[in-house]
Amino acid sequence: MKNSNLDQQLKAVNARLKAAKLGVSIRQRGNSLYIRAMLPPKAGSGRTQWYQQDFPTGFKAHPAGLKAAEKLAKQIAGELAGKTFDWSNHGFTSVKIGAQKTVAQWSSDYKEHYFHRRQRTPTTEETWNNHYECYLKRLPQCELLTEEVLRQAILMTEPDSYTRNSVCIAYKALGKFAGLNVEFTQELKGAYSARHSAPRSLPSDEEIVQAIRQIPRKDWRWIAAMIATYGLRPHEAFKLDLSCWPEVEVLEKTKTGRRTVRAPRPEWVDLFDLGNHQRPRANCRTNRDFGHRVSKKFRTYSIPFRPYDLRHAWAVRAICYRFPVELAAKWMGHSVKIHTEVYEAWISKETEEEIYRKAIADSNRPQAPTVVRGSQDLILQRRETPLREKAFHKKHSRERDLAQASQLSLNLEGRQHPMTQVPSPLLD
Repeated sequence: MKNSNLDQQLKAVNARLKAAKLGVSIRQRGNSLYIRAMLPPKAGSGRTQWYQQDFPTGFKAHPAGLKAAEKLAKQIAGELAGKTFDWSNHGFTSVKIGAQKTVAQWSSDYKEHYFHRRQRTPTTEETWNNHYECYLKRLPQCELLTEEVLRQAILMTEPDSYTRNSVCIAYKALGKFAGLNVEFTQELKGAYSARHSAPRSLPSDEEIVQAIRQIPRKDWRWIAAMIATYGLRPHEAFKLDLSCWPEVEVLEKTKTGRRTVRAPRPEWVDLFDLGNHQRPRANCRTNRDFGHRVSKKFRTYSIPFRPYDLRHAWAVRAICYRFPVELAAKWMGHSVKIHTEVYEAWISKETEEEIYRKAIADSNRPQAPTVVRGSQDLILQRRETPLREKAFHKKHSRERDLAQASQLSLNLEGRQHPMTQVPSPLLD
């Protein structure tokens, strides 16, 4: 929804640009500002003549952004008037007409560029294959790479889907590398979020224990139990430093790198005999290969859930046990955003009810006195205070009773008139 005040400011800016006869204007698309002008074709556009284009300013649609966009519009107008405008001066690849490349050529160049920026390992190759190459292959390989080619390929996917989100990321990276204006990918990307994926029916702790115990081989039973106890990704169970057992450390060459993990249910360490480290031999090249191997074994042993369900159950368990979100997310090796948006959405109604009852019970439990200072003396003093007070009241209550009995005896014997009694300090 547009801001009416910003609309008025935008109209005023365009009126000034028009009055100056600069040949440029500013328009708002989504929450971003663009400069509209007659510009030369960019690399890979498939055009040979100048045409009206939207130049991305990089500024957002707010008063400060509009002010900066107006300044940039005047700068571009000056470059156009002086015939010095070049896309390469503004961060875009600039090539001469006739040097355009096909989709296949640009894809090959981008792959080479991709591995120039990161070390080529089985893990990075796996990322390239799964997040880029598989989507780049969907493009018409023999056609020139243009904005329209990318747009049409994106529109062939389902809106607001995981696939739409993924192709937009891949095509934006390729298009930007080729010097195309690919800002439209952000608009077409839609509103996909991992939170909107269908919640899984996760196994209970009792079902997890029962299923793991029936795995006949000790080494694969150990792998399944480690995933369940520490919330590991399947491939991470093969890449652990166990020198600080029962605390485990996931090694570097995993999906999210090195991290330390603990067990929300430490009794499972003994229940599954995890201290007896028995990892199976698995000659796998990539993390995905390890994951496929574990999934295959789960099917072989008729485990009624998937390996990742154990990790997801760990995440929900951490929420139920009310571990700090930042700590649980750190142990799982993902962001707080993923932890809260995805896993909290998978909590069942039964689990919600259990969390609620536990929270109510804890709120009704008597609270221990707050220790303002952290000294051991103060803690001991607070522990002793109730006992001292109890002893004091017990002692003085006994003295009060004795004094009252003695006074009554004196009155009855007539040895002392009540008006001449010496008041006992214990009776005041």
